[in-house]
Amino acid sequence: MSERVGRPARPAPRLVAIATIFAVAALMLLLVFRAAEWRAETEVMTRYCDDPARHLQEVGKLLAENTRFATDERRSAIVAARLLFLVPRRPDEPVAAYLSRLDVRIDEACG
Repeated sequence: MSERVGRPARPAPRLVAIATIFAVAALMLLLVFRAAEWRAETEVMTRYCDDPARHLQEVGKLLAENTRFATDERRSAIVAARLLFLVPRRPDEPVAAYLSRLDVRIDEACG
């Protein structure tokens, strides 16, 4: 009976290939998420610098009302919904506190 002494067992080449593919895919996903976060912080939030008060009012209106919007109001509701997506409201956060926090975030983005 001959045993190999001194040489560790090598992992199967197929397992190494699968692990490499998994690591590359995970790294790519991480990079995509980081790029999206960077874009949201630097580019998208600056779109609301033109009239922050109006945008805050639209977000407050969207949070206060649970109704359907008319066709002419749909664009402002979409803009407000984007802000809600970019800066999500915390659970059990009052609307006034959320709007204040959102105002600070817009001011930070506008520099």
